[in-house]
Amino acid sequence: MYAHKNYVEEMGTIQSSDDFSRHKYVLDTNLPIKSITKWIDDNVPLENVSFKSSDHTALEKAVIDGMGIGLYPTFLALENKELELVMPLIHEWRSDLWVVTHVDLHRTAKVKACSDLIKIQAQLILSRNS
Repeated sequence: MYAHKNYVEEMGTIQSSDDFSRHKYVLDTNLPIKSITKWIDDNVPLENVSFKSSDHTALEKAVIDGMGIGLYPTFLALENKELELVMPLIHEWRSDLWVVTHVDLHRTAKVKACSDLIKIQAQLILSRNS
């Protein structure tokens, strides 16, 4: 979970579950990972949700504008120097990344190069976030 550096300066980070109720949250209404949805339902007080949307651009703007803490893709957050990690990723939130290609194409140079690039970038993101 990430927030704008000004939000972190004012509100601090999440150090324990006791901190959940003192923060504001920017939430995606269409999360594909059920374990994240369950965690949010169990831990984020509804009255602390400052913004909800299924539009990723709107969610990104809300986090950057300091409206609260949001689930932000790590690969995007690492590119934005204004964002800070507020709470480490929870192991249960992780999901596998599958690179699936057509059997007739997976050995072609273009598809292999693209697959290799995706794997390298995913490993880079994981190593930065460890």
